[in-house]
Amino acid sequence: MKRTLLYSTFIGVCTLLIIACTPNANTYYNRQMQPIVTKYNVLFNGEEAYAKGLNELREKYQDNFGEILPVEPIGMTGKVQLDGIGNPDFERAEEKAIKTIQRHSMVFNGVQRNYKIDDAYMLLGQARYYDERFFPALEAFNHMLTNYGMSERIPEAAVWAQKTNLRLGKDKVAIEKLTEFLRENPKIRRNDKAEAYATLGQAYINQEQYPLAADALYNAGKYTRNKALRGRYYFIAAQLYEKQHQRDSAEVAFDKVVKQNWKIPRKLWVEAQAGKARNKTFTPEEKAEFLAYLRKLENRYEHKNYLDVLYYTHAELLREQQKRLATDFYRQSLLNNKENTPLKAKAHTRLSELFFDQKDYIGAYQHLDSTLTYTPENTFEHLYVRRKRDNLAKIAELEYTVKKNDSVLKVVLLPENERRAFYQKHIDSIQQAKALRVQNQKNNPITNAGMGFTTPDITTQKGGKFYFYNPLSVAYGKQQFQQYWGDRKLEDNWRWSSIGSGTVAKLTASATTTQIAEQNIDTPDTYLAQLPKTAAEIAQLATDRNEALYQLGVLYRAKFKENELAIQRLERVLAQQPTADIEAAALYELQKNYTDIRNPKAETIKSRLLANYPSTDYAKLLQGGETSQHERNKLAQVFVDSLTAKYKRGEIAETAHLLQQEGLQYHETTAAPTIALLQAKTTARLEGLAPYQAQLQLIVTNYPATTESEEAKNLLEELKDIEKEEYIADDKATQWKVVIIGTTPEIRENLKEEFTEKLKAISESLSLSTDLYNINETWWVIHKIRDGYSAQSIISELKGFLEKNQLQAYPIATENYRLVQIRKEKEKMLQTTN
Repeated sequence: MKRTLLYSTFIGVCTLLIIACTPNANTYYNRQMQPIVTKYNVLFNGEEAYAKGLNELREKYQDNFGEILPVEPIGMTGKVQLDGIGNPDFERAEEKAIKTIQRHSMVFNGVQRNYKIDDAYMLLGQARYYDERFFPALEAFNHMLTNYGMSERIPEAAVWAQKTNLRLGKDKVAIEKLTEFLRENPKIRRNDKAEAYATLGQAYINQEQYPLAADALYNAGKYTRNKALRGRYYFIAAQLYEKQHQRDSAEVAFDKVVKQNWKIPRKLWVEAQAGKARNKTFTPEEKAEFLAYLRKLENRYEHKNYLDVLYYTHAELLREQQKRLATDFYRQSLLNNKENTPLKAKAHTRLSELFFDQKDYIGAYQHLDSTLTYTPENTFEHLYVRRKRDNLAKIAELEYTVKKNDSVLKVVLLPENERRAFYQKHIDSIQQAKALRVQNQKNNPITNAGMGFTTPDITTQKGGKFYFYNPLSVAYGKQQFQQYWGDRKLEDNWRWSSIGSGTVAKLTASATTTQIAEQNIDTPDTYLAQLPKTAAEIAQLATDRNEALYQLGVLYRAKFKENELAIQRLERVLAQQPTADIEAAALYELQKNYTDIRNPKAETIKSRLLANYPSTDYAKLLQGGETSQHERNKLAQVFVDSLTAKYKRGEIAETAHLLQQEGLQYHETTAAPTIALLQAKTTARLEGLAPYQAQLQLIVTNYPATTESEEAKNLLEELKDIEKEEYIADDKATQWKVVIIGTTPEIRENLKEEFTEKLKAISESLSLSTDLYNINETWWVIHKIRDGYSAQSIISELKGFLEKNQLQAYPIATENYRLVQIRKEKEKMLQTTN
């Protein structure tokens, strides 16, 4: 009887538990059990997968402090992905969220009785968001907003819905919704309010409304409980103030970040210190105090990975008063810079400016060349730096020619025995250096560690410390290990790994090459064999040197207004007994330089030129002769200046017409190459690639040794790549445009304002330009469109306006639009669209 009663009780309890676990009954037990089963079963696994995927995204992301940071420190492609990015963790999280909703949802009379289903919907939306499937993500968030009015996660879902809208390019919608949400919900949780303000700030940044963005981010920093995010929000606000040249506000904001100290990532803290120094106006005492503080920061161990930023900041503060010391700190910044490419570009740019100010144009050229390496191509900054470098390229080339030829001529003109003595002295200095290295190795004994590398003898170190307690020995050991074995992973059998074999082989080959080189350069005969032998070769070296010196004199005056440097080069030419042509030209240029600085020597040089070369063009110019030619040159320059101004204003057709009608009469003037190049550029705008290439080739042929000829050569090289360039697929486009075809001058004049207002109503970030296609056709072009879907949406919004005015609109990738304009291939655009 007792056993029967026990069995009956057990079966009853199990039956009650089973009934309590079903989601199909709205009972007290069900409402208590279902959330527990949901949380610790399916939903738990989904949240774990989501957290793993999110951490992976965060680890891959690296902030670029050279630009305004994104509010959300996550790297995304910026494109709408139909199938997602293929992250298995987010796919698993989505799968578990859907399973949770399907199996554990308890909806009775339109009310959800399992509050953990809210978490499942949030997980579903967030997993889709980070998988870059924004439309399904928005659907999940909107489901919560429309079906669960009592959930405590409604505010969070509302904010995430607008974050998704931002990713879809709907900035104005997000701003409107978030502003309304914050106004109607003043008592939401602090973190939800912080997230809302942060998202609002990102929307304002996208719309380039920086004052409103800074205010929103300040509020986000005020409300968030996440200290790392608080520092980030204040930092972005400081960047926005700095962009608006509000230095005082930027300094205060950066100071807020600095005060967070160890509560935020150290990299952000160091960058905030740099930002604060950049925007603060120091008194001499404050600057000295801050420099002392910087030196302390530089010496702290925890800043060893951020020395590039600290040294650069140090250099910036010294740049005005102590240029030489600032140069050393810029170099230290570069030496300690591992992956901060934008900072490398800045440091090289600053060094080029310092060298330029010191009139060391070769050094400036070299650093500008390095800047290009770290500046992204196809950007305005790259084009600007390249032009600055190209302006110095000719000077660097000529100075090198002078230095090289001077060196060779100096040795060639020595007697045979002195030449041998000169090279023997050079060889002796090499051997002495080699002997010194050997002696240093003996004075600093090394012991073999038995692993293919050597370490200093630690018994001689101060205090006889154990190897791993001696920082010098440890650093030396690491360096020797990497040189011999390469960058090895910590794993079994590391010594036999094939990873480092290449390094050993290269070191062995390098050592062998060095030994062979040292053996070959043993006697003066090795050098003497490389010297020019014939009188013609030696004379050519002198002629090339003199021409280079003359060209340097011309360039220093014409490009940089450096009369003193020009005078030095020109006087040296005259001292080298140059040819008559070079001497006459040098005298003329020297006279102009002395005239510029009002030196009385100008008259002496003028008299010398008139006495020795009276029939040259230079003499006639100084005498006021050839007035008609001089006047033609002046008129030609006026003609060029006026047409260049028209060209820059976009009056291409009128410029082309004037060049066709009047350009020929200036063919024999000094402005002829400039006129020809301008005509080629107008041809490119009106007729396309092939006629442009033909005219550039004529400039190279007809006007050699001119800047216009060099520019034409460079353009022809660039056009070779453009000629072969293919149109890209839509999914690889970075930005899009919408081209409006069929506009007439009346439409462009009367309806442009109305059309611009319609674009502003769609998005503040859109811009409109009037682009010439050819002599008979001009287009309206809408810019700053993120993707093809947004371009189609804009066309749909403008459908009524376009039909009313009989206009056609075509979406096109920015990269493809460039090719259409250059090649004049309008048909390609129409075919692609259709």
